[in-house]
Amino acid sequence: MAEFMNEQVYSQQQIDNEYNARFNTLITDTARELEERKVAAKSAQVLAPSESAAVDQQVTLEFIDSKKKQYISIVPNIYGLYGQSPFFMMGVLPRQKMREFLNSGSADSQALMSLYSMFDNVYKSALELKALSLSVDILAGKLAELANSRSQAESVVPLDGAAWFAVQNQRLSIIGLELDIHAQQLPEFLQTELVAAAGSLTGMTQTQVLLHYKATLERMASTKMAEIRPVVAPPPFKRGGVTINFTAANPKISSPLSKPELEALNELVYLQTHTPIGTKWLSYHDALLKAESARHLTSTSSALGGLAERSNEAEQIQSAIKFTMDFYKEVSERFGVRAEALAKELSKNAKGNTIRNAGEAIKAFDQYKNVLSKKFGVKDREAIARALDALDKDVMSKNLTAFGKGLKAISNITDLFSLLAEAKTSSRSGDWVPFFVKVESLVVGKGATTLVAFMFGLTAATPLTILGFALLTAVMGALIDDALVGKINDYVINL
Repeated sequence: MAEFMNEQVYSQQQIDNEYNARFNTLITDTARELEERKVAAKSAQVLAPSESAAVDQQVTLEFIDSKKKQYISIVPNIYGLYGQSPFFMMGVLPRQKMREFLNSGSADSQALMSLYSMFDNVYKSALELKALSLSVDILAGKLAELANSRSQAESVVPLDGAAWFAVQNQRLSIIGLELDIHAQQLPEFLQTELVAAAGSLTGMTQTQVLLHYKATLERMASTKMAEIRPVVAPPPFKRGGVTINFTAANPKISSPLSKPELEALNELVYLQTHTPIGTKWLSYHDALLKAESARHLTSTSSALGGLAERSNEAEQIQSAIKFTMDFYKEVSERFGVRAEALAKELSKNAKGNTIRNAGEAIKAFDQYKNVLSKKFGVKDREAIARALDALDKDVMSKNLTAFGKGLKAISNITDLFSLLAEAKTSSRSGDWVPFFVKVESLVVGKGATTLVAFMFGLTAATPLTILGFALLTAVMGALIDDALVGKINDYVINL
């Protein structure tokens, strides 16, 4: 028997050497291949940063998908030995197969070579699954950074509400793909346990689903760790006056284990507890199975936590865009369709522009002075100041957050709260120079959408009259550009 198995043992050693070399360079090899695919996908095109980031993300997702398809196509190949995974069983399964072959009465050299080939194919397929699984782990670990890079690049691209809403839909779709990737990297028995433990997801938003899965994974991991029992060394082997003692741990099975290895360990523990295969190192195998299961569950939970944050941000932006659209309707109802058109145009002009310095703003505001002085008396200015006094700061804070997300304002809008006192003073005096100076000290050079969001927040949170809205529009227009001077003056004249 031994002479027939020597060929299999030698061949297995050669396969181990080949794959160990691959495993040693797997991280660098996977990263190199990914970069090569990115370069090929861009094929010397001149791309904007947002386009380049989108290509990088898409290439990575496609690379992962190709690895997953390879994995699925190879899985059947590993079960050629009694339907069992060959991991940790190559010392048992081939010997049993060889014993049956030799006792079959039809053993010949050609059939023997076919048997050796089958042993090699089964074992190489198993190691290929390990390589593919580890490669997907490496690639999946890059997804969060790629998504962040794309989000940052897209945040500075001028987009209207509809286009920005569509971007969020795309982000949510990609998050869904990433959820599948991370969940499918769990061993199949853990995927089954997760689905059962999670229960119904009906009626949940994507963010709620992710948070629910995260909490479920954490509970499962905690349960696995709590179930670990003390490891006991196998009893000594005694024969012919010779005693062999065994270590508590099986030296051939140790962490970390890849997805297919953990699936194989789960099979092994089942066989040891339900068949006559033997119980050597069973306590160690069982403890390792639970510890490694907890590690995989915790890793997946962490990944889903990051996805939940991204999903929540996208859903909040979509809500903010809807909030902004509703605000335009409110402006139309309060101040008329021309006011709504001005608000939309002011928002559009702000995209891609930066806030002017005080000198530029004062010069621009002078173009409104004649018209404003004819329309605004002391009583009107006082009415605007009183409206600002009536501001609900809690509502204003929520509005600023919503408009900031809806209009893609990058700066911290809540910093502009200190402008309120200056705005009230300028409203009463009619002198807006101090206000422009204050703006310069806070946000000069920042994205102009920040000021538009601030103006919209004030409008929504105060009982401003149509004159107050007109004045704020003129002030904000002066801080952005001269594009609306004619339209704003015409709007004020016709009030």
